[in-house]
Amino acid sequence: MRCADCGMSHLTEDKIRADAKARTPDAAEEVNAVETYGCYNGADLEKTIRDDVEVLKGSIVLAGVDVLGFKFDTESGIVTEVV
Repeated sequence: MRCADCGMSHLTEDKIRADAKARTPDAAEEVNAVETYGCYNGADLEKTIRDDVEVLKGSIVLAGVDVLGFKFDTESGIVTEVV
């Protein structure tokens, strides 16, 4: 489940990388090797949920597990199934 106005929607990949490398300079190569840190634009929330579900459904670790995607609106308290 992702939520509207989630903290991750206020971060950028570049900011996370810069902060991580500043704290642990010896791990810069590892920090750069991570494809994504999960940041997303809140405007693309439903697309992000669909993309996440697609990735999870493709994981052999989750074979046979029902994977669903939900959106939580932090202002109204409403949870909506997206996928």
